[in-house]
Amino acid sequence: MESLLYIAAFIGNVFSAEPKTVVALLTGLSKLNARLVSLAPGGIARPVSSFSRKEAVLYAEALALVAYFQEVTDINIELEYSEHPPLATSASRLRLEFPGTRHGASAPLLVESTEEALKAAEEENWELVRDMFGHRVGLNILAEHTAAFDTLSESNVEHIEGKIQDGYIEGEFFESLSVDEADLRGYWKILS
Repeated sequence: MESLLYIAAFIGNVFSAEPKTVVALLTGLSKLNARLVSLAPGGIARPVSSFSRKEAVLYAEALALVAYFQEVTDINIELEYSEHPPLATSASRLRLEFPGTRHGASAPLLVESTEEALKAAEEENWELVRDMFGHRVGLNILAEHTAAFDTLSESNVEHIEGKIQDGYIEGEFFESLSVDEADLRGYWKILS
């Protein structure tokens, strides 16, 4: 995996791009990559066709960032999503290809995210983050819902805390709402 510094140096040396434009691109991609890695960590294979709504929005933002960079610099660059994380790292889902250079499709540059960005992304990706049984736990809703998700029933808190005590680090929960509203089905994960 190449560091962001290496990618910046490559773009600067090969294309003579303005440094602040390169930094803006790579900083943005690094943050988006961290959020995508957080949503599909480790060995999870995730094709673009199976993206969640949140992943699709993040990837669209990354594509727009690259499109803007191309427009401003006139550099031919392609952004691809790694369905399977590279063997060298599980912290890279985005890769940059520069057709006609040594870093074309056969040797793309992998976007790297720092540990700090990965930790920050963990909390950004969750609809609700709360302290439970000595841990920061992220909670997300898996289905469309109209109710604001800002609390969790006491029975679900007890359920999740019981799972944590049993050694689980993630799982599902079900939140039954009032008769007028659809029930919420969600997912929880220990963040720290």
